[in-house]
Amino acid sequence: MPAITVTRKTRATPATAWALLSDFGAIDAFNPTLKESHLLEGSCEIGLGAERQCTLKDGSNYIHERVIDWQEGRSYRIAVFGGTMPMDDITAELAVAPDLQGAVLRMTMTYRPRWGLAGRLVEPVLLRPMIRRTMRKVLEGLATKAEATHPTRRAA
Repeated sequence: MPAITVTRKTRATPATAWALLSDFGAIDAFNPTLKESHLLEGSCEIGLGAERQCTLKDGSNYIHERVIDWQEGRSYRIAVFGGTMPMDDITAELAVAPDLQGAVLRMTMTYRPRWGLAGRLVEPVLLRPMIRRTMRKVLEGLATKAEATHPTRRAA
C-alpha cells in the first residue's frame, strides 16, 4: 500500500498550528483544495470518533472522514469511510511538532488504488504525484493561515 509523507516548516507556534488543525469540522479554513467542510450530524466536535464531510473544490466530489487516533496538541489520524475518491483504505495523519523557528507540519497518507492492475500501474505516474501536490497545498495553507492568525516566533 503506497505511503506518502510531506513536511512543511512554519514560523507559527505549534499551539497556533494545532488550534487550526484541531478545529476538525473547519479544515476548509486553510485547505485550499476544499470547497467546504463540516461535521457530520451527531458527530463530536473533536477527538476520537469525530466525523466530517469534505467537499472538494469541484463541488461534486467529497469524502467522509473519521478520527481514529487523537494525540492532543500533536496529531490526529483519520480514516476515509465514504466518498468519491479513486482509492480505498485511505488513512491520513496530520501532525505538528516544535521546531527552533516555530513548528514542523507533517502529513502522511496511505491508500490502495482502485481498478486492480490498471490502478497499480497508474498510481506511481499519475495518482501519487497528484496526491503529493494536494498534500503540499494543505500544509502550505495551514502554515499561511497559522502565520496570519497569530504572531510568529522571532529568530534569536
